Amino acid sequence: MNSVVVANPEPGLRSRSHEFCRWVAVQTLRHLARPFSVGKGGRAALPFSAELARAETAFQAFLTTGQQAPGVRAPSIGEPGRADPTKDERRLLRALAAAQAGNWPVLDNYLYKFALDRRQRAGLADAVRALAAALAGNGCVLPACPPPCIPAPALRVAFMHGLVLDGIDVAWPGSPTS
Repeated sequence: MNSVVVANPEPGLRSRSHEFCRWVAVQTLRHLARPFSVGKGGRAALPFSAELARAETAFQAFLTTGQQAPGVRAPSIGEPGRADPTKDERRLLRALAAAQAGNWPVLDNYLYKFALDRRQRAGLADAVRALAAALAGNGCVLPACPPPCIPAPALRVAFMHGLVLDGIDVAWPGSPTS
């Protein structure tokens, strides 16, 4: 594997760095899911790196396991070159942003939809962390997600379950964020 080949982006996309990084991440995910598909008129988006090779190996292993294991669902990945990301690709983009920020609990939360058991998510988490490192190594840093905001009535339930809510915004009734 020398590089991930993706189709050329839409005109003007390079000028908007966060959008370009999202585009590169989605197209790279699509090529990791289909390692032998090469788009016509493509170009190398990410040069070969150990992180990218590790991401491809881990992602393929998770997809293979997902077809056989109960409680595991393979993400819905679009075709290379398609413009709009799927719902699962948007979730993986948020997971990539969390991995780049080093926020492991948030990363695990985004991957929960794909595998119920934490041990089953480990392979996908490795793939996401490796791809996040490969993207960051090539200057593609995804914007961090805003901190979660929970509705005020949920505070009592959260405290009853012993959850630590440090750093979480609360949406109080009547406030502009509610």
